[in-house]
Formats: sequence, C-alpha cells, structure tokens
Amino acid sequence: MSSELIDVVKILLVAGLGAVGWWVRGLARKIDDLAADLHAHKLNVAQHYASWSGLKELMREMEGRVVGHIKKLEDMLNRVIEIKPRGEHD
Repeated sequence: MSSELIDVVKILLVAGLGAVGWWVRGLARKIDDLAADLHAHKLNVAQHYASWSGLKELMREMEGRVVGHIKKLEDMLNRVIEIKPRGEHD
C-alpha cells in the first residue's frame, strides 16, 4: 500500500472512532436523562399517584417519555450513520 493510502485509512479510522465516541457520549447523556426522569417520578409516585387511575396515568406518561427518548436516540443514530428517516425512500 502506498503511504498516501495508509494516511487516508488512518484519517478515516480516527474520524470513525471520533464519531462513535461522540455518539456513545450522546447516548450516555440520554440514558442519564431517562434515569433522572424515572427517579424523579419514582419519588413522586406515593404523593401524586396513590389511586389505580393515577397509576395508569403515570404509566402513560412514562411511556411517552420513554418513546420520546427512544426517538431522540434514533434521530441521533440516523445522523451518525447518515441514513434516511423512516418513510423517506427513493
């Protein structure tokens, strides 16, 4: 292999590892956000959701938060690997 090709491969590897590191840090932040949301709601369950209907309301709310975090993670992953979002096909 020529030295120019080796240099290009090295640059691509470093750039790829940097992108993966950026994505992992973003993923860790999103997981921390989700954990903080879950912890905050766990502390408030006894006060605000004492009834069965209140518990069902909490479950719907948490489902929405989890789905929101999953969508954010999916969007972040799509940006990192540069794929088209669902529904956008040629």
